[in-house]
Amino acid sequence: MTGDKETCDPSSTMVSHTSHVTMLVRHPFRDEHYVKMRWIDTPGRGDTRGEEKDKELWQNTMAKLMEQDAQKVHRIVWVLNAAWQRGVAMREMMLKELRRSFGYHLYEHLDLVFNFLPHLPNKSEYREAVLLPQREKFTNWIMEQEDKLFNWSSELRKDVSAQVNRTGFYGISINPTYLADCPLDLPLSAPYLRQFPPFSYPAGVDELIKMYESARHCYVNSSGLKVADKHPRIGPGVLQNFSSLRYECGLRPKWSWQDGYQENQYRQRLYRRLLLTPGYVAVHVTMRGALFSAGDRAFLLSSQDGGKVECGDPEEKGWPRDWSNQTVKAVSISATGEWATYRFPWRPGSLRVCFCEAPNCTESWRFGQNLSLPEASPGNCKDEDLVSTFRSPNLTSRYMLPRPVAVNDRLFAIAYDNVVVVNLQHNTPYSAHRISHWQNKLSYRDFVAELNGSIYAVGSDILICNTATQKTSKIPLPGFKWSWWSSLIAAANHSLYILNHGDPGQTYLIVFDVVSIAINWVDISQAHHLLAQANTVPDYELFGGCVVVSNELFVLPRSAPDVLVIDLVSFNMSTLSTEAVQTGRYKWGGGVEARGRVYAAPRNADRILVINAKAPTRDVFGIPTSKVAIGRWKWYSLVLANDRLYGIPDHARSAFVFDLNTEELYGIEVGLTTRVAVVGDRLFWTRWYDEEDLLLGGYHDSYALLSLDATVNISAEDPTDS
Repeated sequence: MTGDKETCDPSSTMVSHTSHVTMLVRHPFRDEHYVKMRWIDTPGRGDTRGEEKDKELWQNTMAKLMEQDAQKVHRIVWVLNAAWQRGVAMREMMLKELRRSFGYHLYEHLDLVFNFLPHLPNKSEYREAVLLPQREKFTNWIMEQEDKLFNWSSELRKDVSAQVNRTGFYGISINPTYLADCPLDLPLSAPYLRQFPPFSYPAGVDELIKMYESARHCYVNSSGLKVADKHPRIGPGVLQNFSSLRYECGLRPKWSWQDGYQENQYRQRLYRRLLLTPGYVAVHVTMRGALFSAGDRAFLLSSQDGGKVECGDPEEKGWPRDWSNQTVKAVSISATGEWATYRFPWRPGSLRVCFCEAPNCTESWRFGQNLSLPEASPGNCKDEDLVSTFRSPNLTSRYMLPRPVAVNDRLFAIAYDNVVVVNLQHNTPYSAHRISHWQNKLSYRDFVAELNGSIYAVGSDILICNTATQKTSKIPLPGFKWSWWSSLIAAANHSLYILNHGDPGQTYLIVFDVVSIAINWVDISQAHHLLAQANTVPDYELFGGCVVVSNELFVLPRSAPDVLVIDLVSFNMSTLSTEAVQTGRYKWGGGVEARGRVYAAPRNADRILVINAKAPTRDVFGIPTSKVAIGRWKWYSLVLANDRLYGIPDHARSAFVFDLNTEELYGIEVGLTTRVAVVGDRLFWTRWYDEEDLLLGGYHDSYALLSLDATVNISAEDPTDS
């Protein structure tokens, strides 16, 4: 192309033997009628010294190109051997390097020159029979490589195909020996020379002239490809800026120290516990640009350690080890693809969005587009943003709201001599009143269930509260022996199942059909014989809760060694041993069913009891809780909300939260609470005020409702130390 015979060193082999970059400023074809251009000859692929040498030569090539003043190129000429028809590995590697180095706009600056593609005397026949089929074959091969590299969606593939079709394509059959036939000092571009063999055909010098004219047009009308751009855009999507930014408050895990004496250890013992505290958990960013798609991915890169981090870094310096698991797709994308909103897990430090604009975003160098975000102000997330407190003059007795039950938009609490109703609006309490006052004070407070819109409580009778009419009625239970510890209740299948201990060695299952108002007493005293150690503890101490799962009643052990399973059709009984999980007395309290498993709250046990109720093996295991609380009387029951289990504190200073999706366990401070109800995804805790609250103006003999949003996100980041 330059006519510089001194620097032209042709090879007779099928592979490149160039080992360094050569730069020349010359007239094309040594023709002074043409404008001087800078010509850069680079090593090709297929070095006989192996792939590592290939990579080294390419890195040297890019470094040499960046030494130019302009640091840009206008045309890339890829010379291929037309006799070599297969898309061999070195061509694949070369295309990948070109795409990686020059990005999405490579093809509009790329010329493919096929050497040893003989021209025919008939130009039309040559174009239709030789050039166009060769062009179609190679562009198809390029699209195959595009699909392999980036797995384009059908929609984006159209844009990529349009780019590939902008590639220049030229066929020649140049042999350096032809130069011997060229008259002395006559350039190849001479007007009449290209009309005579061998320059007309088989060489096809006309094609080289066209390629020069295309390069000249590109130089005048295009800014060229930036060599200094280390992370050029790979796909159509363009990231320009962000239009909105919001930091989401939630709960973040944090290690703290707790005095074991306060956890009923009766001795001074400090231990670490994992608590959830208010903090940022996510960043919502709406980004502006063009051609955003569902296949785009992004992640948040932080420089909290003070080190320099860079999006698109192929060596991933300063990146999280699991960065590939932190990439997210857009939450929403506009129909025009001009904006997209992302939700990123928040992390401290200077933040930068690293964006990959195409599918198959699995390599770090793909995330070259980036945006810097302003740092969030610390301390903007507070307890009151996540937890709200409601007090009312009608919540003045210590026993006024012992166990609230949620029905629609109201909380109902059955106490000694009345029912308290708390009205909710948008999950927020706004008023409270009492209904159905009665004279004989009986404790219904721990044995309450809701079924079909009515609330049932068991004392010496069955109290029924119709939540629609807010009227109460009673069904007598002759022979029922009420005891603080000896009765349990569960509701399912239009029936209440009440477990009651009578005289020593006698246990009954009372089945109350809420439709027919029929009561069936089932003697299950033989359960004492099924439980190997039942005679070593009092009857009232055997069980801590009961849960119905698929026509079976799982009676959870308080001090019994086994779970008692009662078939609610045949009333046959069996047991599941828990001794491999925990031994001793007062192990577990109430429980709940979730995803086919029964979970029981640990009182003196140091782990949650888990029963695989629907599995054929009925396996029983435990989930350790010592990182949240230790000691005795920790939690007495469980509730389920938004795929999370909440352990209701007895003497523990914090509730526990067990996420069923991540299987992570945390603690959360709720103070001196008693019972809890769930309305939708919100928990309402009954709370009384201790001495610390008295100092703040509270009343020792008063209640409040503590409202906790169970949908608040929990950060997946590693916990921090206090």
